[in-house]
Amino acid sequence: MSSDTAPIGHNRFPGIHPEKLLKIEIEEISDLLELEFRALAQRSAELLAKVQQWPRRNGAMAINDDHDLAKLTDLYVQVRDHAADRGEVDATRVKIKAGPLAAGHTIDAYFNNLRTDLLAWLFSATEVQKSYIRERDDRERRRLQAIAVEEAAAAAAALQAARAKPTEENIERATIAEGRAEEAATAPQSQRTKITSTLGKTTSAGSVWKAEVTDIKKLASAVLAGKVPANCLTYDPTAIRAAVNGKPPLRNKAGEDIGIRIYEDIQLRRRG
Repeated sequence: MSSDTAPIGHNRFPGIHPEKLLKIEIEEISDLLELEFRALAQRSAELLAKVQQWPRRNGAMAINDDHDLAKLTDLYVQVRDHAADRGEVDATRVKIKAGPLAAGHTIDAYFNNLRTDLLAWLFSATEVQKSYIRERDDRERRRLQAIAVEEAAAAAAALQAARAKPTEENIERATIAEGRAEEAATAPQSQRTKITSTLGKTTSAGSVWKAEVTDIKKLASAVLAGKVPANCLTYDPTAIRAAVNGKPPLRNKAGEDIGIRIYEDIQLRRRG
C-alpha cells in the first residue's frame, strides 16, 4: 500500500484540528458564561448583599436572641444551597464542565498510552545506572581504603625503624611515609567524572542525603535530648482524634500540659 494512502476514517473530521477542538476561543468562554448565567450571578449578588447586611458587633456577626439564631439558620441554608459544594453554583459548574473534562481525560489517556511503557523503561534505565555507579563507587572506596591501610602500615614501620636507628636517611623515609599515609587517608572516596557517549551525551552523578524514620520513640528521645531538631517530629491528626474518642478517651486529659490542646467543638445540624 502506498505511503500516501489516507488512513481509515480520515474523512470523519473534515476541517477539525486537535488543537482547535473548541468551537469558540478560550478567551471568549467567560463572556459566554456571563451571558448564559445572568440569573445565577444575580442570585449570588442578592445573597452576598443579605449576608453583608447582617448585624455586627465589634466587627463580628452578632446574635442577640433565639429569634436571631433561627433567622441566621434560614440565611445559612439559602447561602449553603446556592454556594456550598454541590449547591446550585457548583452543580451548574460540574454540568457545564462535564464535556470538556471528559474530553481532557480522553486526550490525556491517548497521549499517556503512547508513553507509559517508555516512561517505565526510563525509570529502569535510571535505576540500573544508579546501581552501577553505587557498585563502582564502592569498589573505588574499598580500593582507596586498602591503599590508606597499606600506607599507614608503611608509615608505622618507617617510624619504628627511625626510632630504632635515627639516621638521617631513616628519618627522611619516615617523614615521606607519614606524608603519603596522610594523603591516602584524606583522598576523595570517589572520583565522579562525566562519561561522554559516542553521540556526545554526558552522564554524571551527584549525591543527595536522605532519611527515613525507623523508630519514632528513639526519634522523640533524640529530640528531647537536643540531638535532633523538633521539626523532625510530625503528628497524625487522624490518630490523635481516634485517641481522643477511644477507650479510655484521651479527652480525659483535657487541660493537662501534654502538648495537645483538647477541646469540645460544637457541631450544628440544620434540618427542614
